[in-house]
Amino acid sequence: QQQQQQQPELTADIAQAIQTTHIGFLENDKMMYRQHFEDIQAHPEVPFSVRWQKAMNIFVLSQVHALIPYGYSADENGLRAFTASFESLLRNDTSGDLLKKVKERHATFVDTAFGIDISDEEIPLDRMRSIASDVAAGLSANDFLDTVESEAKGVDAMEMKHQLVSTLILNKQMEVLNDHNLSGDKGYLQYQCAMMNFAQDQEIMYSNMSGIMPVYRKAGIAIGA
Repeated sequence: QQQQQQQPELTADIAQAIQTTHIGFLENDKMMYRQHFEDIQAHPEVPFSVRWQKAMNIFVLSQVHALIPYGYSADENGLRAFTASFESLLRNDTSGDLLKKVKERHATFVDTAFGIDISDEEIPLDRMRSIASDVAAGLSANDFLDTVESEAKGVDAMEMKHQLVSTLILNKQMEVLNDHNLSGDKGYLQYQCAMMNFAQDQEIMYSNMSGIMPVYRKAGIAIGA
């Protein structure tokens, strides 16, 4: 059995450096990430749910690659180790410098992938907690769960089922967000970036899981599958 690579210890300075490296990867028009993002921007006729999923796949891949020079393994283990340490640092970041860099990274991602500037339109933590709670209520509502169960019944291939559920979740999220004056693609992107910015917040984490888990259960998808 192959021995797992030991992951490095993460400090606030290294965390800042990693964010800077990742932002550089996203902005560099000679790298494949920027080219893939430009391709997404060039096809606005593609359903938003498809464009969002493609953009997130590229974003995660670029993040994994940005971790390599700092000693992390280029796989799930490296990303998981970094994320756990990074969220702990964020929770204890009294200066706010790290969160500021995180917000810059997410604004850069949205700008390069979708051509939408959200840098001046932050959602504060208290408002985000309220939105996350309402989104969770929408996702766990019986009528929505019945729709999920009904539509997922005829889908056998797990990959297709995942895509179906992701689209249903996104559409429901957008419906709820509209009630919070976060409409269309831009509103959804503002919401998702705020979710990533505050991923370490216990209240938001709970809302997210309590909304998503019943949907996956109704669709017959094991969590983590």
